[in-house]
Amino acid sequence: MTDYIWNEENRKIVAKLVLSKDIEPGQRARLGSQDICAIREGGGYTDNHIGDIPILIPKVSLLGKLMRKKPVERDHLFVHKGPHQVDLNINASWSTGKMQDITAEMTVNISSREVGPLFELAERSDGNEITPDDLAKAVQRKVEGTFDEYVMKLSDKPTTVEELRAHQYKFDQIVDEEFGKLGVHVTDGVLRYGDDLDTKVDQISKKNAATRRIKDEKSFHGFAEGAQDVEDEIKTMATKGAKSSELAKKSAARLERDIIYQGEDSARDELAERGEEKIHAAEKRKVEREGELMKAKADSARNLSKKKSEEDE
Repeated sequence: MTDYIWNEENRKIVAKLVLSKDIEPGQRARLGSQDICAIREGGGYTDNHIGDIPILIPKVSLLGKLMRKKPVERDHLFVHKGPHQVDLNINASWSTGKMQDITAEMTVNISSREVGPLFELAERSDGNEITPDDLAKAVQRKVEGTFDEYVMKLSDKPTTVEELRAHQYKFDQIVDEEFGKLGVHVTDGVLRYGDDLDTKVDQISKKNAATRRIKDEKSFHGFAEGAQDVEDEIKTMATKGAKSSELAKKSAARLERDIIYQGEDSARDELAERGEEKIHAAEKRKVEREGELMKAKADSARNLSKKKSEEDE
């Protein structure tokens, strides 16, 4: 049985939904270092597979077959964590009524433990595959509407550094919230306006980046002195809080489920092995009995031959 490779051609896709009926029991998947394989059972996201070549749907053991059990129904969502380049085109209008075409060029990553909402998006996408364009379309209406409400309060397009920064900051807030609902995190982005403002935006962005680097370097040493104390305090508080947090309980529940599944698989394998040993032992005894019977027949034949020889003498 060959391993399942979800994106063998290395196409630029974010995720792919594979239904249970398309996976053979016992088949393994081949995952890259940036790949996630999420599991859906009973209609809901349950967990992620671990390891580079996980078994997607376990085979039914010998005992399970005797009990007429069937392989578990389990859908899989294969996800590449990123980074992915996503372009979002939106239209906005100023209070003067003038329309503005804006393109947001963003870099996004997918969180390992927040992929549940992507199952539904994959089902709505062509071929059950999520592309960067599908991510953009999923948030476009909400982002466009919210951002338009903001720019409609302004009389015209941004012309100063402060106005450009304000637009970018507001847009970043909006896309962070909307993409976050899908378990997608925006790590970088820039707004590009559909006129001669493009060049100006690029220049300002580069200038701002250089300024930030200089300020970061100057403030680094002053910040580092107090950062260690803060870090130690955070660790102490986090350790105390983690013991009673819901996340700890959920993590424990996932580990508990993994232990139970592994224990069940091991027990089933042992039962199957015992069954095979019994069959082997029965066959061995049968062979031994047949050997003893053949030996008895041979001994009987020799005795008869010997007795006849004695009578002839």
